[in-house]
Amino acid sequence: MDLDSSKDIEQEALFDKKIGIKNILTEDIAQFHLKIAGSKISAARIEGSFDNYLEYSKLLKSNSWEKGLNVSLDQVTLYPFHLQIAYVQTIEKLLGNAMEVSNRAKYLRTIILELERISYHLSLIGVLGKGFSYPLLFSKAISLRKIILDSIVDITNSSDRKFYINFGGVSKDIDEKLTNRLFSTIKIIKKNSMKLRKKISKNFLLKGLLQDVGFLSRDSAKKLSLVGPLARASGITADVRRTDPYAAYETVQFNVPVYDSCDLYGEVMVRLDEIIESTYIIKQLLSSLPEGMLNMESTHNQIPANNSIIRIETPAGELFSFAISKKGSLADKPLNYSIVSPIKLNIQGVLSRLSGEPYDNVLAILLLIGEGWSSFM
Repeated sequence: MDLDSSKDIEQEALFDKKIGIKNILTEDIAQFHLKIAGSKISAARIEGSFDNYLEYSKLLKSNSWEKGLNVSLDQVTLYPFHLQIAYVQTIEKLLGNAMEVSNRAKYLRTIILELERISYHLSLIGVLGKGFSYPLLFSKAISLRKIILDSIVDITNSSDRKFYINFGGVSKDIDEKLTNRLFSTIKIIKKNSMKLRKKISKNFLLKGLLQDVGFLSRDSAKKLSLVGPLARASGITADVRRTDPYAAYETVQFNVPVYDSCDLYGEVMVRLDEIIESTYIIKQLLSSLPEGMLNMESTHNQIPANNSIIRIETPAGELFSFAISKKGSLADKPLNYSIVSPIKLNIQGVLSRLSGEPYDNVLAILLLIGEGWSSFM
C-alpha cells in the first residue's frame, strides 16, 4: 500500500521524516513519510501493508468451510470472535433456511462479542497510557482488560478461542453461577470505566494531549467513508449493530456514542462510552437469556453456488466479509473468501489527521491506529 494525503505524490526526497511502526500481532512493518513545513506536517504518505487479513483470507480459501473454523486467529487481530462471527454468518447466509440459529445461541454470541469490544477498547486505552507515560492509566486499563479476558476464558472454557462460535450456534453454554459472575464483572467494568472517563476528562495534562489533536471534520470523515470510533468522533452515527443488526442486537436497547469534537479526545471518549454501553447490552442479554439449544443442525449439507456478503461492527469499525461458493457441501473449499477490514477503510483518515498537525502530535495520533499497530521503530 502506498497512500498520499496530497493530490500529487511528492518525490521521496521531499519528505523530511520517516516513522516506522510494527504490528505486534503480524510483525508487519509500515512507514509514515512526513513532509514538514516549519513545525507542521504539510503532507503524509504511507508505505507498507495494513492488511492484517490477507494471509488469513488465503488460508480460508485453501481450506474447506469446516476446516476454516480451525484456522488460528491469534496472529491476525485483537478481536478474533468478530472475525469468527463474520466467517460463520457468511456460511449461514449461504445455507439460508437450512441452518437456523437458536435465540439462546444468538444471545451468547452477542455477549462474547461485547466482552471482546470492551477488551479491545481497554487495550487501546492502555496503549495510550503507556505512550503518554501515564502508568496509572496504563495499569488500570490493562487490569480491567485482564478481568474481561478471564471472563471470556470462563465462557469459552479455553484460552484457545477458535472453536466457540461455530456453524449453527456456539460450543458452550453458561450456567447460573457463571451468569452471576458475569453480572458482577460488568458492574466492575462499568464503575471503573466511568472513573477512567472522569479521570481523562478532568486531567488537565492528559486532556491537553488529546483535545484539538488530529482534527478530522465530519465532512472529511464522510467523504473518506470512515468507520468505527474514528468516524463517530467526527459526528458520523453509523453502526452496523443498529443499521443492519445481526446476532441478538435487534433485541437490546443501546446508544451509539457520537462526538463532534473531531479530535483524539472525542475518539477516546467514544471508546470509553462504548465500553459503558457494552455493559448495558450484556446486562440486558444476561437478564433475558432465553432457553434453547446451543447448536441447530443443518437440514441438509448442500451449499448452493452463490455469493454472500456480511457486514459486522468490530470494535475498530465496520468489516465486510465476502464469499463465493460452488455447489457442494461444508467439506468443499470456497471459490473465494475475502475481508475488507476497518483499518483498510480508515487509513486515509489517519493521513488526514496528520496533515496540518504539529509534528509533536504525531505520536498521539499513531497510538490510536489500533489493530496491533502500537510498536514504534
